[in-house]
Amino acid sequence: MQRSDDDREAIVDETAGMLAGHPDWPAWLEDVRGLGTTERLRSLGVVKPTAEVQDLLDRFLAAARMCGPFELKHERDELVVLRGSRRIFASARPTRNGLRGHLNLTRAIDDPRFRKVESLTRRLFFHRFVVFTAAELDDRFLGWLREAYEVGQGAGRDGPTGS
Repeated sequence: MQRSDDDREAIVDETAGMLAGHPDWPAWLEDVRGLGTTERLRSLGVVKPTAEVQDLLDRFLAAARMCGPFELKHERDELVVLRGSRRIFASARPTRNGLRGHLNLTRAIDDPRFRKVESLTRRLFFHRFVVFTAAELDDRFLGWLREAYEVGQGAGRDGPTGS
């Protein structure tokens, strides 16, 4: 059975009551409208964030905006992908109890917030992070986000950046 656009929007709107103008749902997620099915939303891991998780996401995006201009995209299960002028530098996704995402950096960093660090190239390292509190988005983490932003602008193409 073919669903109409109105039917698809109703399904999306009904899904956890979280989309299409819900006051607790961020405006930048409006692109999720029209995905069509509850299963598709679940496959993306879309959950209505708690106020605490929404605050983490808002802080993360505000810090990224302070670094400079970037493109905000929604791709696969990484609901928010941040792309600089040259490449993707970070992603973030609200979960039920925190924020999960990644930063691409020109060096490997050992910190408990990074659950996985792996080499993408000789000069770039993928850092999978999980944060649960605003305190974990401290100056140190925001410094790494600034470094990741530089990667998005092309840092690491000709060698590591200076400190």
